[in-house]
Amino acid sequence: MSMISRRSLFATAAVVLGAIVLAPRPAAAQDGKNWIATLHGTHRMLFDAPATANGVPLVHLMNYYDTYNSAFKVADKDIDGILTFYGFTTFHGLTDAMWSKYNIGAFLKENDAKGVPFTANPWRAAPTALGMVLPPASIEAMQKRGATFLLCNNALQILSGMLANARGLRPEGGLRHEGPHPAGGHAGAGDGRCRPCPSAPAFRTTGSS
Repeated sequence: MSMISRRSLFATAAVVLGAIVLAPRPAAAQDGKNWIATLHGTHRMLFDAPATANGVPLVHLMNYYDTYNSAFKVADKDIDGILTFYGFTTFHGLTDAMWSKYNIGAFLKENDAKGVPFTANPWRAAPTALGMVLPPASIEAMQKRGATFLLCNNALQILSGMLANARGLRPEGGLRHEGPHPAGGHAGAGDGRCRPCPSAPAFRTTGSS
């Protein structure tokens, strides 16, 4: 792997956050301060996911929607499920390209059924949960149903630093996006605060941990 700066790793991670998003969100969702205003469901629940726990956080989110659908005849449009990525789930908020480029599966010691480290985000399309492959619980599937996913920028900085050290990258700076953002705006300011990623309004960083 070619030597690149840790700053480059941070900036790249910030820029690609949310590239796995399928459906656009209202413009207000691009503002980390106003994302809550985009939630209009009658039933709302935040699911805290600091650990992968064999995919259980995704199952909890899916079950929240399924239960309201079946037991109370509530449509997905009236449900707002929110799942937070931080701690050991932080990198599950990154794209397949990032998992491949930085060999994140090996870093996290997360392997496929053959024992080979994942080179793509295992939660994106076909996660394994409780020993079963459950595409309906995937990030993509749940975003189609209207679920919101939040990624803590503080956690991203810390875990990216650990990954940079493990890969022998030069430890320069913090999480910064220098120069124009591909979609305008900014993705990180290096001040420990969490920012939205304008390139993908439906998959954003917000809040501070």
